[in-house]
Amino acid sequence: VHPRRGSTGVDVVITVKGSVNAHATCTFGSVVVAASARGNALVCSAPALPLGSHALQAAPDGGINVAAGHFTATEPIVVATLKPGFVYEDGGGVISVEGKGFGRGLFCRVGEMDSKKTTHV
Repeated sequence: VHPRRGSTGVDVVITVKGSVNAHATCTFGSVVVAASARGNALVCSAPALPLGSHALQAAPDGGINVAAGHFTATEPIVVATLKPGFVYEDGGGVISVEGKGFGRGLFCRVGEMDSKKTTHV
């Protein structure tokens, strides 16, 4: 299952063994959502949920649910400001991102380049 945490609308990918059909579903707590197939995985859009941990189940053929662990609903990430509004092509600058809903493990990406260091304040 990836990601195991996120806010409403995040695509949750559940890798499954066996076939997936057009009746596939995912259940977050007691909320059932339709799932789509992507290779040997189900893709489900996380519904609006109360913040916290919710049991996650998958039914690849729309039949019996199988436990898939837990999904933790978090506050949505909101970017209020981004400074500066440009970066140098060879990197090395500092980018300040202000907002809410940031958690540990987040990092910045500019184009195809990941940040080398991220500090949460």
